[in-house]
Amino acid sequence: MITEPLVIEGLAGPVVVSTNMFSGKSTVTVGGIPAQRTGRSVFQLPTDNGGTVPAKVQAAKMFDPYPVIEISGSKHRTGPASPLWMTVVSLLPIALVIGGALGATLGVLGVFSNLAIARSNQSTVSKLLLMIAVLIVAVVAYLVLAAALTLAID
Repeated sequence: MITEPLVIEGLAGPVVVSTNMFSGKSTVTVGGIPAQRTGRSVFQLPTDNGGTVPAKVQAAKMFDPYPVIEISGSKHRTGPASPLWMTVVSLLPIALVIGGALGATLGVLGVFSNLAIARSNQSTVSKLLLMIAVLIVAVVAYLVLAAALTLAID
């Protein structure tokens, strides 16, 4: 996921944070130029006066798709806060846990799929529709697999 350019006073240009969805590893550019990594999630960002300032990228939280970048003790969000509805819709597939191990497996897969959708760069409406589609697919898959297992056992 790549964030929108974020203008932070004192830096040599807009900051863009790119995070690999699978590994969680981030890269940072300032004004289109890659920032030097000096540690795990720590970067040296060029300032507008020719120097550098250390910055730490805090990975996105479980239900917040955007990382936070901390510079000199000041935290800057790299995107808008997730609305409550997105968190609720993301978690709906976990209700399949009442269906035992099969339901729990499909529910967890559905939640992880929805969290990946929440972190995508799609419009809010697209995210909502895709999350509802994931819920429907998880429920239908549960019903089909449960029926198949029941028939196979009987």
